[in-house]
Amino acid sequence: MKTSQSPPDACSPYVDPQVVEVAALDERSMLAVVDRVLDDPCEAPEGKRLAWEEMLVAHTWARLPGPDRHIENNELRIDDHDNKVRRVLVPYERADGSIWVTVPETSVWYPFLLRVNKSFGTGYSDGLEYDEFIEMTIDVNWSFWWHPGQGRAMLDQAVDRLLQQGWRHANLQSKSRFE
Repeated sequence: MKTSQSPPDACSPYVDPQVVEVAALDERSMLAVVDRVLDDPCEAPEGKRLAWEEMLVAHTWARLPGPDRHIENNELRIDDHDNKVRRVLVPYERADGSIWVTVPETSVWYPFLLRVNKSFGTGYSDGLEYDEFIEMTIDVNWSFWWHPGQGRAMLDQAVDRLLQQGWRHANLQSKSRFE
């Protein structure tokens, strides 16, 4: 899935992916796209069924914690330690009283990467056979949300909302994967 705000070079890591443009990346659009793809006539080999395996949300916008601390001269700049690039100019937008950031046009990672997988087999089996389960991984790529403080508190609140919706930690060490 991509939106009109997706960068022009946004592409899927898969061969012949189903890429669908949507107005917004939200629960309603994700469910609609899954339904659309699964309803699309497709000939599956005998004994096989059409199913989805992974949703990857790589182009993310994130609410910037403490914007007054990070924006100087109407600019937000970050250091990209992975690529050894300093003072990278980051695009941002003001909306609903907050500042939202995304990746610049360089090779910097997006603030967050969300991956939702449908997995087969689980350690939490409900019976004699394995279950299918949905697993979401949240990769936090920018330090605004790693360190104790307002950013980490915002991330923890988001994780708490997922837990309240019935997700659970799949890996208690990292606390970044949910089932």
